Amino acid sequence: MKAKLAYIATIFVGLILSYNTNIFEPEVIQASEIPKTVTLPQIPGNFKLDLDLETGKANVESNLPIASTGITVNHPTKIVEKVVYKNKIKKVYETKTEYREKLLMFPLPSKKIHVPDIQIPTKVE
Repeated sequence: MKAKLAYIATIFVGLILSYNTNIFEPEVIQASEIPKTVTLPQIPGNFKLDLDLETGKANVESNLPIASTGITVNHPTKIVEKVVYKNKIKKVYETKTEYREKLLMFPLPSKKIHVPDIQIPTKVE
C-alpha cells in the first residue's frame, strides 16, 4: 500500500511541475519581416541617387555643389552559370587466382567419423 501511495505522489508532483513549466503547451514563436529597402542618411539640400542593380547604371541628381562623385555599382544578384562536366572513368580490375602447393611436416587434422556405441540390454526387469 505504501508503494502505491509513493507512485501516486510521484506522479502528482510530476504533473504539477510540468504544468508550472508549461510542458503541455506549445512554444510560441513570432517572426518579424526584415525590410528589404536600405535607407540612406539625410543629406542637406536636394540629392537623389538611383541604382539599378540589374543593368549596373546609377543616376545622381543634386543641387549641391559637388566637385566629383565616384559611383561603382556591382551586381550582387547576378547569377553566373557554369557547365560542369563529370568524367566517369570505368576502372577494370584483373583478378588472379593462385594455388600453392607446400609440403607439411605434420598431417592436417581430418574429420573423424563418430560411430555411436550401441549396447544391447542383457537383463529384463
